[in-house]
Amino acid sequence: MNILVISINKQRLNHLNYNFILIEGLTSSNDNLKNKMKKMPTESIDFFNRKCNIFNSHLKALQYCVDNKLNDIIICEDDAI
Repeated sequence: MNILVISINKQRLNHLNYNFILIEGLTSSNDNLKNKMKKMPTESIDFFNRKCNIFNSHLKALQYCVDNKLNDIIICEDDAI
């Protein structure tokens, strides 16, 4: 089983006592991605940007799995473990 953990704060992961692959979370997204995503009228621009960053970080994790031909994976964020 391959465990991928998305994090923008590596210090959160110091307490983990099992093997995992760190995927560094993205703190900015490219405009191309933002143009493809829909901002809801009730969302602030800050929330929308964070949503795009999270989505892009998960895409990065999935691309890592494809590039490294990984099977049997779990992808989670650092605050889920």
